[in-house]
Amino acid sequence: MPRNPDKRPCQMPTCRSWARRGSPYCASHQPKPGAAQAPAPPSVPDALDDLSLLEAELLRLLEARAEFQAWVREQRAAGSDISPQMVLKALGDSSARMVQIIRARRELIPRDDAMEELVESIWQELQAAQAEEAHHG
Repeated sequence: MPRNPDKRPCQMPTCRSWARRGSPYCASHQPKPGAAQAPAPPSVPDALDDLSLLEAELLRLLEARAEFQAWVREQRAAGSDISPQMVLKALGDSSARMVQIIRARRELIPRDDAMEELVESIWQELQAAQAEEAHHG
């Protein structure tokens, strides 16, 4: 992140330079005078890509939580001394990350029933995991 809030990255794909003032491109990608104008970069990034990324991260997080809970059960069954603080910290951290993802997702999607469906599915997953944990021990 630049220290100057007016700086913007060059809009040329794969370019890592900063754009020149008043232009969407860096010095090396700046169109030459008299040359055909390059098409302007899209002003609004595709929100679906961001939504897909957030949904994929949420699914990976849920899978990791399930794997962690299975690992804890295996360790307990093997007689290992698992610290309850470690388990609570890991679950608390992943829950905090889930809330961050849900908030970020809510910012990107239009208001409709999709948000309620996502929250409900996460809530059901958490309840099922809690019930399974209580059942196993």
